[in-house]
Amino acid sequence: MPSDRILVVDDEDAITKLIARAIRTRFPDYEVIEANDGFRAGTTIATIRPDVVILDLRMPGMNGYDVCRMIKAQEATKHAEVIAVTAFPESESKQRIIDCGARVCLAKPLDLEQLLKEVEMSL
Repeated sequence: MPSDRILVVDDEDAITKLIARAIRTRFPDYEVIEANDGFRAGTTIATIRPDVVILDLRMPGMNGYDVCRMIKAQEATKHAEVIAVTAFPESESKQRIIDCGARVCLAKPLDLEQLLKEVEMSL
């Protein structure tokens, strides 16, 4: 059983699956879990305690900022590295998510190689 868990959270199912497939291909020994909204991410995070979370910022309901703050506020999950992704990469959004505890914020459309390098650095 893999020791590292990676959670991919994006409300666009095609993006979630694309990222998850790329991670599974590059890092076959890691467990990759998918969630398609912030609420599901919150319950999944509490259960699986991921090591890395790839997190979209704009989602209906609970947005990426709220999810990131929740991750960093809980003793059991605050160790998780958060890699934020957004289709709206204004410097204000990037700084805001970094202030919430994310390690980095990447712009969509994603450069999958860059994302995979960030995942590797986070593990």
